[in-house]
Amino acid sequence: MKRRTNKIKSVLALAAIVSVTGSMQVKAETYPRIPSEEGTIYEAAAYKDGKFYIKGETKEAENEGAYYLNGDKYTEINDIDIEREVYRTYLDKYIEMNYGDYYLDMSNGELSENSLIEDDVDNAYLALSRKIRKNTKGRYSETSLKNDLVEIPNTKFGKSWYFTNYDGYNIYTDSEGNYIDADYNLGKIKVATTSSNIITLTNTIDKKEGTRAYVSESNVLGQDADYIYRTAKVTIESDEIISKIDGIDVNAGNAFDTSENDGKTVSFLAIQKISKEQAEDKIDGANYAKNTVTYILSGTDGTSVSLLDGAQISVAGGYMVEYIKDSGTITIQTISLYEERGNQNYVYAYNIAAEEIKNIDIDTNGNLWKVENGIVYKFDNYSEWDKIYKVDGSMDNLSVYDENHMIIWSEDVDVYSIKSEDTEEIKVEGYGPEEILAKKLGWIMNTDGSWSYNKPEYIKATGWLYDENKWYYLNSFGIMQTGWINENSKWYHLSENGAMKTGWLNESGKWYYLNTSGEMLYDTTVDGYKLGINGDLIQ
Repeated sequence: MKRRTNKIKSVLALAAIVSVTGSMQVKAETYPRIPSEEGTIYEAAAYKDGKFYIKGETKEAENEGAYYLNGDKYTEINDIDIEREVYRTYLDKYIEMNYGDYYLDMSNGELSENSLIEDDVDNAYLALSRKIRKNTKGRYSETSLKNDLVEIPNTKFGKSWYFTNYDGYNIYTDSEGNYIDADYNLGKIKVATTSSNIITLTNTIDKKEGTRAYVSESNVLGQDADYIYRTAKVTIESDEIISKIDGIDVNAGNAFDTSENDGKTVSFLAIQKISKEQAEDKIDGANYAKNTVTYILSGTDGTSVSLLDGAQISVAGGYMVEYIKDSGTITIQTISLYEERGNQNYVYAYNIAAEEIKNIDIDTNGNLWKVENGIVYKFDNYSEWDKIYKVDGSMDNLSVYDENHMIIWSEDVDVYSIKSEDTEEIKVEGYGPEEILAKKLGWIMNTDGSWSYNKPEYIKATGWLYDENKWYYLNSFGIMQTGWINENSKWYHLSENGAMKTGWLNESGKWYYLNTSGEMLYDTTVDGYKLGINGDLIQ
């Protein structure tokens, strides 16, 4: 869900305002210092619950070697060649060691055999093929079912999903064979013709009023906990000349190809956000995505938006962050996916000037981090690097699991820092020990039973907050809201635990519909049902 609108500069300015509650006075540049430890580290990986992999020599682990740290206990890993490097993280708890020789289970420090990935792919294929053969009523031929699963790019310590293609249909599946046929659901694409006819296309099978759509040339970009993101070519065919798609003039800009069939066929590139959750219905017995949103790779003026060639892509907070690392320089482009009333789905690209950064890391939620000149920064997924922690100025490497679990070090200096929820002493400029002990990061329950959220700089969050793949809303005092709220003349509904609702909602015996951005729709038709001016279903 996108909370940044076209007034992005105003939103960024508001984000710099510091809320002051009670007697607590917080300066805008106040952020915690993570204590330094003595030791030389060559390589490290952070995990949750105070667990880390460390290669080097520390004060507590006197001999040079590879160690598994759990709390304050260092256990040497004897089978690891300390001259070799960590290759990558895998699944929700492993790091691949010695370029695939071993896999270290970060939850308990145990090593697994080198066939782990191959075994997981084989098991995923077997689970998928069983469900495909059982349920799809011949949609896919037996000869097309082959073990060629490709792992979809993932966030650190995320659940694996795989890609394959059966008889021309793109299939995405998890390791248990829970799959979606990704080429059926389009979400909603609104097509206008020169005769003022307006058709809403929701899938690639039905033909409405002489108009249909299909997708081709898809390419998976990445995933988060709930969605898979890909590019695809979308082609609209109609018996009439097409004038607009999602409210954008197809003859404006260069995002649309109208050269075929005298303007009755229009093609465009799009980013599709495809839900991993299966729809209740099936297509020819096959499962498809419950929700899909198709965003034209264009602004509202029809000017095409290009992705960076060869970029790695991270998805965080509903934003796509493209980045290219080249000889100590990083280039970033952020992609905002916009959903507006009237079914106008488009993108906005923001380019960050290339800058010299020795190392960056991506946390388990897809956020980018860096350390420079004694400051640990977190990218805001749009345009700015936010200051989060202070460390020794010599440190230039870091591994981050999330905001509360990270390790920062320098290979050239005998010093490092570890931040975990178990860290006892964090010094904050301007506060005494008793005030620090009274503070807590993340969600906190207030004395009246309400909930607030403290950001790393100990400022209460206000407005929309994205946490654990859900959206919450906190008022100007930092209090989490529930029930109906109105923001910018749009209505949203928050559950009892504060999480924003989407889809159909039954409230006090009346039905309402909240789109994928959480906005209540009104005076329109959804799935064939008419919504009144107040948003409730008209019987």
